[in-house]
Amino acid sequence: VWYQNFPVGSDLDGWTVASGSADVVRHLTGTAIAGAQSVDLNGFSAGTLTRSFATETGKTYQLKFNFSGNPIDGQIRELEVRWNGQAVAAFSWNPMEKGNSFQTDMKWESKVVELAASGPTSTVELVSLRSGASGPEIDNISFTQVTAITVEKALLLTWDIPASGPLGSILESAESADGPWQIVQPAFLNLAPGQKITATVIGANAARFYRIRPAGAN
Repeated sequence: VWYQNFPVGSDLDGWTVASGSADVVRHLTGTAIAGAQSVDLNGFSAGTLTRSFATETGKTYQLKFNFSGNPIDGQIRELEVRWNGQAVAAFSWNPMEKGNSFQTDMKWESKVVELAASGPTSTVELVSLRSGASGPEIDNISFTQVTAITVEKALLLTWDIPASGPLGSILESAESADGPWQIVQPAFLNLAPGQKITATVIGANAARFYRIRPAGAN
């Protein structure tokens, strides 16, 4: 393992060493989670990394990273995540329990912290809470906005396979039981166990009527 110390004010790929110092650790045996390097938040002393991001008020963001601990001396490592100066998450690592090693396996764990923005700029701090020259190891950091996913209503219909075969039936819908009926193209159509057909209709409206009729019949 090779490492280089970075004092206060140093830039580490967009992150600034705001207090203490930090080490960039080069994993000569390929035990980094991404690439060949990780950051030890304790250089010669407990350090803090900080970075400000452009954000939108009311939006939610995710801070993702991989977490481990420097196994040298076997002491517990503690990491605190701060959002605009407030502690929002904390993680602890006991090398004696985890059994990680720079030479074989760092036992990386994935961490996700959700953060709500309250202004146009927000600041993340990664803080080591333990003194000494060995601390929390972090790698593969990302900061992204959470994108809302709209899920449409879906209707699952199941019916017996007609004598004419799986393709011998037509799915229709109408606003009343008397019609007029319109053909519906399901998003998914599959054979279900027990020789039945299942069809999934995306955007289904509970106020509508649905029926199955044999192909060729009115």
